[in-house]
Amino acid sequence: MISAGIVSPPFLSNIKFLYHRDANGVESKWIRTSLGMRELGGEESTFRLFDSDFTARDLIDFDPDEYHLRKIPDAQTGNDSIEAIPVAGQQGHSRIVFHLTKHTSILQAIDYYDASMLTKQFRVLRTESIQGATFVIESVMDDLASAGHTLLEVTSVKVETIPDETFSPDSF
Repeated sequence: MISAGIVSPPFLSNIKFLYHRDANGVESKWIRTSLGMRELGGEESTFRLFDSDFTARDLIDFDPDEYHLRKIPDAQTGNDSIEAIPVAGQQGHSRIVFHLTKHTSILQAIDYYDASMLTKQFRVLRTESIQGATFVIESVMDDLASAGHTLLEVTSVKVETIPDETFSPDSF
């Protein structure tokens, strides 16, 4: 189980995110907002988080089965990028490019395209290693269409093992 709380920007501070994978590998992702608990996935994940430049889908993990993937080497930086084009019938952006560091494959940025236009860009500003896993602690989402941006700061991350029978979104 991974639980994360947001402190900046202040209007997102009451949002809590919970990810859980049970013993059978079934994943659940939940978000608590002032509107109550929501399970994330599918169409429900496209709603904007208050007045921020993030959607719920921006905060949940990426399902590679929904995309055609292609590696793009960057000759200037030596880093790699992964281009993701949605398979037919998938919702969301027309193209997503993930920018990774060459040797560690740690995410540095994500470019979101609609048609052929870059519309949003997520940038990692600071990461932290917790129990051997790398977590994004500070990041920014730039909405290029509106010239807005939202800085996202996480103050605490808890990585815990809990028995499946005690997991309940109601207790979140």
